[in-house]
Amino acid sequence: MTRTTKECTPRVCSAAAEQHIHAYLVEVGAFGDAEMVLKAMEMLLSKAALGYGMLAGQVPVMDLLLRTSVNVAQRLEDMGIAPEAGARPQ
Repeated sequence: MTRTTKECTPRVCSAAAEQHIHAYLVEVGAFGDAEMVLKAMEMLLSKAALGYGMLAGQVPVMDLLLRTSVNVAQRLEDMGIAPEAGARPQ
């Protein structure tokens, strides 16, 4: 495995994640279609969680997913998006 000269800071990782997620959505043909984006993001989250679990174990990945769900709920609340709402098409 080759090491990069970039630091693995939250800022660098966040920016890279956003770029890669956008590229992934474009590559799978989901970009611009809300329902397809939801399905593609679900797959991405599932694969990322599995990878994390393979390295850290079952309990740590469950803890990560719980902390992530709490963080997402708080961020959505801060943005004024109700728990039952969202941009999901009906």
